[in-house]
Amino acid sequence: MNESDIDRLLRAQAPDVPVPPGLETRVRASLRAAPRKRLSPAWLAASAAALVILAVIAAPKRPAGPVVRQPDPVSSPSAEIPAGLPTNPLDHEARAIRNDAERTGRFLINCLPSLGMAEK
Repeated sequence: MNESDIDRLLRAQAPDVPVPPGLETRVRASLRAAPRKRLSPAWLAASAAALVILAVIAAPKRPAGPVVRQPDPVSSPSAEIPAGLPTNPLDHEARAIRNDAERTGRFLINCLPSLGMAEK
């Protein structure tokens, strides 16, 4: 059973509750009247620290000593890279880091509603 099956079952068994007249108007009026919450400096500092940590982790590592380059070997037709292989071996890791960053952003916006409201 996957998520769509569960959604379908829940919708099939949804209770039939009458909506009071004017409910939407009252909800919208209360949202307009509520003061907007501002982000505290602690949240800003925590997000800045998280960005710095991500930048340090994602930064390319530099060797400690001098880099000694070996001369390029003479290429032969049989030594060419096959077309099916990726040109950059770190593409997979970069894609995984981007996906993790997107999932983290969605998680924070879903768990911390004040962040989602601040963007509007």
